[in-house]
Amino acid sequence: MKSLISKLVKKQLLILGPDITFVKVKNVSGLTLDPDGNILGLVGDPKGIFEALTSEFIALSGSVVKQTLDTIHSVSQNQVVEQTI
Repeated sequence: MKSLISKLVKKQLLILGPDITFVKVKNVSGLTLDPDGNILGLVGDPKGIFEALTSEFIALSGSVVKQTLDTIHSVSQNQVVEQTI
């Protein structure tokens, strides 16, 4: 779970930049990172920390995630229709 948390943070650092990413990380209790996104401290349930961190990023970009999922869903529906024709 530690590696997933670190990967998530590093991905967000690339996408959102360090300022926004670390604001969101600071909202998650029990997680301490270095400036590169490596875990320095993890206190508590790692799964709970991962879920809290994920929720922080989803809340920030919920509409983007929703649009992405809608697009994927639409494309997959079109592929099913094309395959049945």
